[in-house]
Amino acid sequence: MTNNEIDEKIEKIIDYFNAADIQSQSTALDAYYNLLSKETLTNDQKKQVLPFIKKVLDDPDSPLRTNVFQIATLTGIKNFNLIEDIFPIIFKELQYKNRFRSDIVINLLLNLRNSNYPLIQDAIKQLIKKTPLWFDKSYLLPIIEKFWHESTSQSFQFMNNYINEIKEELAKYPETFQQLKNFILHKIDDHNEYLNEIAKQKEIENRLREDEKRKREELKRKEEELRLKQEEERIKMKKKLEEYVKTISDQPVKQPLDSKQNNTQLPPTIEGIPKSEPKNIEIEDSSAFTTFTNLGLKRKKLDEEED
Repeated sequence: MTNNEIDEKIEKIIDYFNAADIQSQSTALDAYYNLLSKETLTNDQKKQVLPFIKKVLDDPDSPLRTNVFQIATLTGIKNFNLIEDIFPIIFKELQYKNRFRSDIVINLLLNLRNSNYPLIQDAIKQLIKKTPLWFDKSYLLPIIEKFWHESTSQSFQFMNNYINEIKEELAKYPETFQQLKNFILHKIDDHNEYLNEIAKQKEIENRLREDEKRKREELKRKEEELRLKQEEERIKMKKKLEEYVKTISDQPVKQPLDSKQNNTQLPPTIEGIPKSEPKNIEIEDSSAFTTFTNLGLKRKKLDEEED
C-alpha cells in the first residue's frame, strides 16, 4: 500500500471517529489497528489518530477503552515517544485489575523492558513493588507470571537492570505469591551463578593479560640487555681499533734504499746454506777463449789458403 493510499484510508477512519455512534467508531478503530499492524505508517500518519485515542482514554467509562489500549500500546511499541504523554494513563490501568487491559499493558512493558526510557524503567520498578497489590486475583496471576518468565528467559539483562529492586521487594511478597516468588528466587540464583562465571572469566582474562604483559616486559628487557651488550662490544672494538692505529702511527718509518744500494745488496740466503761473497775472476790470456766471431774469421782464412 502506497503512502497516498494509507492517507486516504486514514481520512476515512477519522471520518468514522467523528461519527456519533459507537459502532462506527469501533469499526474505525478495528480498521486502524489492522492498518497499523500490517503497514508501515509514518509518524505524521500515526499522529492524526492520537487525538481520538487520547479522548477515549480520558473517559474511564468508554466502551472503546480496550480497543484504544490495543492501538496505543502497539503505537508505543513501534515508537514510544508518540505515546509518552499518555503512558501514565495506560500504566495506571493496572490498578483497575481488568484482565484484558492488564494483559495489554504488560505486553507493552515486555516489549520495552530493556529500553532506556525513564518512564518505562520507573514503571517496571513500580510493577515489581506493586505486584502483590495489582495481581492478587487468580485470573491476573498468569499475566504477571508471563511477564517474569519472558523477562528472565532470554537473557540476564532484565535481572542486571532491576536486581536490587527485586531482592528488596521479593521478601514482602505474601504466601499467595509463593510459586512466583520461588521462580524469581531461582532466577536470582541463576543470575548469581552467571555473575560468578563472568567474574571467573574476567579473572582469567586479567591473568592472561598480566601474563602477556610480563612476557612483553621480559622480551623488552632481553632486547635491551642485548642492545647494551652489542653497544659494549662495539665500544670495545672501537677502542681496540683506536689503540692499534695509535701503535702503528708511533712506529718509525723505514726509508727506502736508493738504486745503487739495491745493486750491491746481497741476495737473500736460504737457511742452512752459507753466504758466499762474489769473486772477481782474472783472465790472463783472453786468446784461450774462442768466440763465435773468432771462429768465423778462422774459417775464412782457411778457405783463402785452399784457393
